[in-house]
Order: sequence, then C-alpha cells, then structure tokens
Amino acid sequence: MTNSFDRKVIKNAVGTTPRANIVRDQKPFEPTKSNEKEDVEISRTIKVHMASKSWTVMEDGSLNSPNGTDLNIVSKLTGIGIIVRNNGDIIFTTGSQAGGKVCGGRMLINAKGGQLIKSGPSIQEYVSNEKSAVEGGGESDDKEQIALSQISYGNNIEEIHGEKHIKGRQITIDAGDVLTLMAKEKIVLQAGPQGGGEIVMNAGSLKTTADNISTVSSKQELITKEDTITHFDPRGSHNIVSAGHLNIKCLGDFDLKAAGVGRMNFLGTANGALLVKDSRLSAFNIQAGRGNISTNATTGNIVFTSGIGEFPTLSGLGSVITNAQKDISQTALVNYSAKSTGTMDLEALGAATLKAVGLATVDGTAGVKIKSVGDVSVEGAFIRLN
Repeated sequence: MTNSFDRKVIKNAVGTTPRANIVRDQKPFEPTKSNEKEDVEISRTIKVHMASKSWTVMEDGSLNSPNGTDLNIVSKLTGIGIIVRNNGDIIFTTGSQAGGKVCGGRMLINAKGGQLIKSGPSIQEYVSNEKSAVEGGGESDDKEQIALSQISYGNNIEEIHGEKHIKGRQITIDAGDVLTLMAKEKIVLQAGPQGGGEIVMNAGSLKTTADNISTVSSKQELITKEDTITHFDPRGSHNIVSAGHLNIKCLGDFDLKAAGVGRMNFLGTANGALLVKDSRLSAFNIQAGRGNISTNATTGNIVFTSGIGEFPTLSGLGSVITNAQKDISQTALVNYSAKSTGTMDLEALGAATLKAVGLATVDGTAGVKIKSVGDVSVEGAFIRLN
C-alpha cells in the first residue's frame, strides 16, 4: 500500500513523463554576477618551528614588514609565554598553572651578579591578591594585602631629576636610627586639603635652630612644666604686642628684675570686652591680699607725681590720696618737709602732738591763731612775749 501511495504522488507531480527526463529538462542556475577570481596573494605567514603537546614555537608576521616576523613561545594549556615582536617589544605573559593551581603566574628573577637596567619611560602597576603566594591567604579586601614589597640589604639611593609625588591612604616612614629631611629651599608640611588638619609630634626632646621663626595662628596653647626664654644678644628684646588683653596668673611667687630702668604706662581706656571689670576708676591697681606693699629706692628717691588728666578721680584732678584702715607711719633719718602752695589741714579726732628734740617753730606771716574750747596751757623754762 505504501508503494501504491508513492506512485500516485509521483504521477500527480510529473504526469506520465519518465522521471529521468525531469532532471534533463531543468535549466541550470545562472550566477547574478560574473565569475570572480579569488585573491591568492599571501600577506601573512605563520611558520611553526616546534609544536608539542604543551608548547608551540612559531613565527608570525607580515611578509611586507621590513623588520621580519614575530617569535612566539606560547603554552597551549595556559597561554603563558614570551613574544618577541618585530618592532623591538618583548612581551612576557604569565598566568596560573594548569589545573587551577594558584601558586603560579609569577615572574622570578635570580641574578647573582646583579642587574643593570636602562630604560625609557616606564609605567608599573601592582595589584594585590589574597591568593597570592606572598600573602598565603588573608582578608578579601585587596587594599589590605601586599602589592609591592622591597628589601635592600645595603644602601638604597634614588636620584630623581624632576618631581616625585607619593600618594597613599596612609604613609609611614620608619627609620631605625635617624630620619633626615633636607631641602635646598623650603620644606612644606601641610595637614588637610586647605591646611585644616592636625600635625602631631611626639618626642622626648625637640630642638629648633633658625635665624627667624614666624608663627601665625588663631589660638596658641602651651602646657609645660617650665618655660625659659634666654637672649644672648644685649641688643635683643622680648616683645609682647596684643590688640586685646594680657592676663598673667601664677600660684607661686612673681619676680621681675631689670638691670635698666622700668616703666609701666596705663591709659585707663576700655578696649572691647573688659578683663578688669571692677575698679575702673583707677587706671593702675595694686592689691596685696596678705603682707605688705614695700617700695625701696636704694640710691635714689621715691617720687609720687599726680598730674592733670582727663579721667575723673575721687577728689578732683591732680590729687594724691592716701587711705589706711589703721596707722600711717612716716620716718625720715634726715629731714622731713611737707609743703603746700595752698592751704594745709592737719586734723586728728583724738589728740595731736607736735614734738621736736630741738627747736620747734611756728611761724605765720599773717599771724598765728591758737584756739581751744578748753584750757590753753603753755609751759617752758622761760616764756617770752613780745
């Protein structure tokens, strides 16, 4: 039945014509374009010198190249090898060992006699890897691994005829003995992008030698056990210039000595926020909490002068006022003189005594007036009335 079905299908397709004539009557396909010639010019050549199961040594390059071809020594399993190009480049390609072994892909150089490298511009990039043989495992973050490590058993001299920029997240210079920073012109230390960071120095002894030292800051704080400033040049001076206030406090003694003369000038004006808020009526205040206030002129005099100023005092202008809660005692080994171009008042709420070992004289040009609400007593070996 199957053959009968097939014959009916062929008869419906080709009719009664024999099937051999069907192929003979077909027209061959004509190409849309004319026949083209194949380019048989060879521009690249590959010459295999050695081919084994694991390695291939071959030449590869262009026939038109005046420098010849490239030489390739390549592993078939891992792709590592050496390529010597016709333009002078030498390419070393390293990678992992076959079978997924991680301790591979390193460039190992053992030069017993040393190395002499003379090169043009060089760009080096070192990438850390936790699976590297130099690490032996570690954290997953590559930034925490070793990317470059150098050890020099001897002196290490680096000379750069240009600029060198060292950039890192954290840079540590560890000197076993002495660390020296030298510059012919200037050394700049800056913390922070705009200098707003912090510089910390820890040392048992800090010595600075300079011809001139200049410090500019908004605030300076010095905490020390002892502070000593010594000037060896007799022409030198120690100057403190402040647009604000000067506050000196000490729990111990205060000793001030000068071989020359001393002068203190207080104008008594107000400048910004007041440091001394009480006793503003006095431009200069001296207060002794316990003990005496002593003034001693060894070879000279003690002079108190009150001039005429603009700031009001308690009793007018140009006055010298002395107040004591108890006694006022004045002693002169030679002479004592008190003189006023105006009037002079001596007043005692108790008794008043004027005593002289020698002659006591009361002289009044206009007159002498003795007045008492009680008795008046005059005693003497002789009383002379003229």
